[in-house]
Amino acid sequence: MAKYNCEVIGVLQYSPDMGYHELYEMEERLIDEIHAILEHAGAEHIDFWGTGDALQLQCELQEYDEHALASLSDEIAAVLSDDVAGKMCCVDKSLSGLSLFFLAPGRWRREGLDLADTHYQG
Repeated sequence: MAKYNCEVIGVLQYSPDMGYHELYEMEERLIDEIHAILEHAGAEHIDFWGTGDALQLQCELQEYDEHALASLSDEIAAVLSDDVAGKMCCVDKSLSGLSLFFLAPGRWRREGLDLADTHYQG
C-alpha cells in the first residue's frame, strides 16, 4: 500500500498585464505561502516551478479526502490576488476518484469524477 495515496498537480496563471518584477515578487510570495499551506496539510514531496506566465506545483498527500482537498482549496484561494487564477487536479492513486479545483481569489469551484465504478466497455 502506498504511503501517499493522493497526487496533486496545480498551475497558477498570472495575468498578462503583470510586469516582470511584479510577477517575480508575486511568484516568491505565492511559493512561500502555498508551501506553508501544503506543509500544514501534511503534503510531502512539494515542488514548484515557474514557466514564465505561470507557477506550477506538485505534491503528494496521505489520503484522497474531498473535504480536506476543499479546505486546501479554501486556503490557497485566500492567498491569490486579482492577477492570479488557477486549477488543481487531485487524483486518488488507486484511480477511484479525481477532483479538479478551479481557483480564483477568495473562491473556488470543484468538478469531480468518481472512477470507482468505471470500467472499460469496449
